[in-house]
Amino acid sequence: MPVPDTWDVQSRASRGEIGPTDYAQILRSNTFYRANYMPGMMGQQALSGDASLLTIESTLARAASQNAGVNFETSVSSLANGANTAPVLQAINTWEAARNSGAFIRRSRRNCATPRSTGT
Repeated sequence: MPVPDTWDVQSRASRGEIGPTDYAQILRSNTFYRANYMPGMMGQQALSGDASLLTIESTLARAASQNAGVNFETSVSSLANGANTAPVLQAINTWEAARNSGAFIRRSRRNCATPRSTGT
């Protein structure tokens, strides 16, 4: 008998890729997840305490456009020594709280799909 997530691991869809994955593949995977009653997932992304707030918020905006989570990979050391740890973690908390509460309606999700590089 399969254990939870065994089906996922053994399927063609991955919930976290090693190496870069193009955005079109992420969109196809999320269509597949939804069709199989699974939550959306944008895959894995490295997270450092020195990460640019704009980069993290762009990632979170794209995730919001798909109502999908992000698997951030980090270490305690990276976060403890990072200059941007507090604002980056606060941004993740804010975006995820909004996404999980359903704050992104269809129009706002469409706008989040292609975040502007100006940070606005």
